Amino acid sequence: MNGKKVVGIDLAKRTFESVRMQDGEKDKWYRGKTGQGDRMKFYEYLDADDIVILEAGSMAFLMAKEIKKYAGCEVYVLNPSELHIIFKSLKKNDKEDAKKLARLGLRNPIDELPLVPVPSDSEEKMRRLVARQAYLKRDLTQQKNRLHGLFVKAGIVNIKKSELAGKANREKTVEQLPGDLRDEAYMLMEVMNMLERQLKKAEQDIKKQLKANPGYTNLVLSMPGIGPIMAASLLAYVGDGKRFTKPNQISYYAGLVPKLKSSGEMMHHGHILQKGCKALRRNAVQSANGLLTSRYQGPLRDFYDRISKRRGKKIAKVALARKMLETIYVMLSTGEMFRDSWENMLPQKLKYYGLT
Repeated sequence: MNGKKVVGIDLAKRTFESVRMQDGEKDKWYRGKTGQGDRMKFYEYLDADDIVILEAGSMAFLMAKEIKKYAGCEVYVLNPSELHIIFKSLKKNDKEDAKKLARLGLRNPIDELPLVPVPSDSEEKMRRLVARQAYLKRDLTQQKNRLHGLFVKAGIVNIKKSELAGKANREKTVEQLPGDLRDEAYMLMEVMNMLERQLKKAEQDIKKQLKANPGYTNLVLSMPGIGPIMAASLLAYVGDGKRFTKPNQISYYAGLVPKLKSSGEMMHHGHILQKGCKALRRNAVQSANGLLTSRYQGPLRDFYDRISKRRGKKIAKVALARKMLETIYVMLSTGEMFRDSWENMLPQKLKYYGLT
């Protein structure tokens, strides 16, 4: 990269700081706002032979696409959690961060940097849908817990949270509450009813996108335990899998690999990293649970049973989630359906989820 110009950009919510660095040349600074008009002026400032480096974020992906389109530069987005030189720095401000990003590009080969692939428009759309479904489900669970807490407060401890699922069940159950708590319960139910409508709409939108990609959807759903939300997460964050070169890379991407500490001949495997794609990790573990509760009996179940005997069910379930992800990577690479499903499983699953 010697002799080339590298532009480091540090993005804030409303402003950005950039520096163009080149060996033997004076640094050139550019400060702008993130509004559309100001971004367009910045793209005119860039040269086609610039190499632009940003930290990952929603605005970073937008700017990366625009820079490629309007300035024609090479653009690379980096994983901020891996940029120790920035977040562990004692001297930290926008100018310094932009300068450090530019120096990284000057001093290191691009393939040695913690790159984050820039998602396509369709991937970004699916990511938004997956994120929307997740936070609506989380908010609904919180409201359900608050409603259940009113029963505990009233001394009614025989009501299960499962009895508060569904509008009709809730309306019938809250009649057991005394007047003041019942009024509060009605307010909570209004919020829950709204969240349920929004959640249903989000899941319908996800299924619509899955129907638009039938080959991909059928392939990943051919594995037991995989449902529409996990299929959508795979479509959004993994795609065809070509951004990965081997199966364990997808596990690193999802944060499903254990921390490794070594000293001399001693090696210790700790808890999973819990870095990387949270949505993919969360839904992979839920899919592992789905596989275990299905009628599936095969190599993946045997794998879980072996680890469960040695390490316990919790660790075995996470290991199974990783194994499933890596198997899906192989399926995407070869285009081959999952081999060990029972007869008619896929048609039954597609009909059940309304994906036919």
